Amino acid sequence: MKIALWIALRSLFSRRSRYAHSAIGWITVLGLTLGVAAQCVALSILGGFEKSFTQSILGFNAHLVVMREGEIDQREPVLDKILSLAGPNAITGATPFLYREGLMAHHSKVKGVVFKGIDPLTFPRVYDVKVRLFRDLAAKSSLDELLKPHGDEGRLLLGVDLADSLGVKDDDRIVSVLSPQGDLKRISDVNNFKRFEVVGTFESGLYEYDSQFAFLSLPEAQAFFKVPGKITGWEMRLADYGQAKPLARRLEKALGIPFQAISWDELNAEIFYALKLEKKLFFIIMGLIVVVAAANLVGLVVILVSDQTREVSIFRAMGMKAKTLKKVFTLQGMLLALTGAVLGTALGWMLSSFLATHALFKLAKEVYLVSALPIDLSVWNMAGVLVFCLIVSYGATQIAARRLMKMKLDL
Repeated sequence: MKIALWIALRSLFSRRSRYAHSAIGWITVLGLTLGVAAQCVALSILGGFEKSFTQSILGFNAHLVVMREGEIDQREPVLDKILSLAGPNAITGATPFLYREGLMAHHSKVKGVVFKGIDPLTFPRVYDVKVRLFRDLAAKSSLDELLKPHGDEGRLLLGVDLADSLGVKDDDRIVSVLSPQGDLKRISDVNNFKRFEVVGTFESGLYEYDSQFAFLSLPEAQAFFKVPGKITGWEMRLADYGQAKPLARRLEKALGIPFQAISWDELNAEIFYALKLEKKLFFIIMGLIVVVAAANLVGLVVILVSDQTREVSIFRAMGMKAKTLKKVFTLQGMLLALTGAVLGTALGWMLSSFLATHALFKLAKEVYLVSALPIDLSVWNMAGVLVFCLIVSYGATQIAARRLMKMKLDL
């Protein structure tokens, strides 16, 4: 192996070889560099989307949700059963919620909204969303105090994009909500609407949530939707969110029908499936660029073997085995492939770092769900691309060297 490596290095960097093959050698290295860099950047972007979605989903959604068909009486000891089944310290926070849908109007704008009744005291133990209060309410310290009804008007928090689409502002924040028990044939009747004061906005980071959800206190939601003492279920934050799915299966088995336990990744299975599929497809597509670039190694090995016919004959006359000669040409190709792979990985890391620190590309939140291009600098992704490039390059040089050496030795 040492003699083969010495011959390969001497052949590549000798004066004669440098002038004869510099053009195709540089083209080969440049092609691999650009191909590997493109694949690294693509995986960083897709990894960024996956990481951004995961963080936003974990901030807005609970790690685990337990519901029952119909609704649960809040006085039932369901939570006590869940805590005992989960074990000590497995659940770090739990909060009840009530889920409903309705219409919200502000001046001439009407929009369908998802209303979520929350317990302001236990809500922060499970949720991690950014709340921005209007200026005159900023002095109030507790969410419980903020969401208490004010006279005949209820109070609620709107998603930041929902507030923007309805035109809710600091000095114009009274909205009307259609009562689901109202007469829909007389939707214009003012008696079918209740007035709510928007006390602030929240931001999860995902447009899908920020454009559709409104939070109000659980007692207010129960009174407004005429379901006193009822909740849709319990939301929980776990010490280890990776254990959400196994715990969900245990709870379903223990609680039995009609209870249902859903983990955070099951609630958003479509998003994560699409991301994983896109990541695989992009790896394959960008990998084809690396394959095409590695194909240049075949041409380079052909030139090297053809140009060194005399050296091959001398080495054979001196008793060198064909296997060793094949290693020489394989190593020559792999040295160039390693150079291109390392330079491409370094270039991909630098480009990804630049994109992560400079918001050059603004995205439409309605389409991509996030407003800025997310980047995830993963060492493992970069290492995977580098290894993939080396494997493809090794296969190309091995095939070319084997066939050419067979042709040369048969002559």
